[in-house]
Amino acid sequence: MALKATVKKMVLSLIPFSFIYPLKKKITISYWLFGKARKNIGNYIVCDANTDFTLYNMEEQLGPEVVNGFRNCYNEYVSKDGLLRKYILEVDNCIIEPEYGWGILKKDNTLIFDSISNNAWIESWHPDYFRFKKNKGKAIAQKFFVSLCMIKGGENNYWHFLHDLLGAVALAKKHLPPGIPFLISKNFSERPFFKAALAQSSQLANCTWIIRGEEYFYAEKAYFIQTMPNSNEQFFNVRDLLEIPESDNKVNRKIFLTRNNKRIRFLNNSSAIETIARSYGFEVIDTDTLSLLEQIKVFSETKYLVGIHG
Repeated sequence: MALKATVKKMVLSLIPFSFIYPLKKKITISYWLFGKARKNIGNYIVCDANTDFTLYNMEEQLGPEVVNGFRNCYNEYVSKDGLLRKYILEVDNCIIEPEYGWGILKKDNTLIFDSISNNAWIESWHPDYFRFKKNKGKAIAQKFFVSLCMIKGGENNYWHFLHDLLGAVALAKKHLPPGIPFLISKNFSERPFFKAALAQSSQLANCTWIIRGEEYFYAEKAYFIQTMPNSNEQFFNVRDLLEIPESDNKVNRKIFLTRNNKRIRFLNNSSAIETIARSYGFEVIDTDTLSLLEQIKVFSETKYLVGIHG
C-alpha cells in the first residue's frame, strides 16, 4: 500500500490530476455506452449565476494583499464553468441510479449533468451501464421527489452536509410545494451529523425522507438542487432551517478553532499558534469533540472567532 501511494504521488507530481482524471473517466466502457452527460435538460425553476465579486465593503479593513488573494481564489472558482450557480431543476420521467446518484432520462438513458450538485467541479464517474440496463425496469416508482446527491464522498463531509445538502433542503422549502419527499443515500442517512440535525430541527424531522440503498428509483417528476457556494443568503437559510436563534450581541467569548493532525487540513505549528492565541485570551477548541448542539451553543456565545480553512 505504501509503495502504491508513493508511485501515485510521483505520477501526480509529473502529470496533473486535471489531466489524469478525465482520461481515466473516458476510457471506461460505461462512459462510451452512456455517452457524455448532457446539460440544460428539463426546466430550471430557479437559475441564478450571479458571479459578481464582493467582500461586503471590507476591502479597506482587509488590505490589498488579502483582497487580491480572495479575488484570485474567486477567479479560479469562476473559471470552472457552471460551478457558481444556484438552481432547482425539474425533470420528467427520471431514474436515479444508486451507485453515484445520477439522474438518468428513462426514454433514452441520457445522464443529466445537473443531477449531481457541484458536478462542474469534478464530474462524477459514470455508473455501471450494464447494471443500469438490468435494473432499469425494476425501479421503485414515486410521483415526485427531490434527489439530494453530490459528488461521491461529499456526503461524508460535515461542511458539505451543512452548506450544500441542508442548503438544498432550504431552497426546496422556499421554492417547491410542501410535502415533496427527499431522496437520500443510505450512507447519508446514517451519518451522525444528519441524525443530530433531525434532533435539532423540527423542520427537518417533519420532512419525508426516502432512503436510497441499492435500489433504483423512478419519479414522474424529479428535482435536483445546487446551492450558490459561500453566500450569506446560503448560510442564513441553513441557520433558519436548523432553527438556531439570533445570538445575543452582548456575548464576548473569544474562540480559536484548532484541528488535530488526523485531519486533511491542520497547522504544523499548532502548539505555538495555540500558545499565542491563549496569550490573547482565546479559548482553544476542537469542534471534533463537540456535538452539533454544543457547537451551536459555543458559536452563539462567540464574538471573536479565529480558525484555519477546513
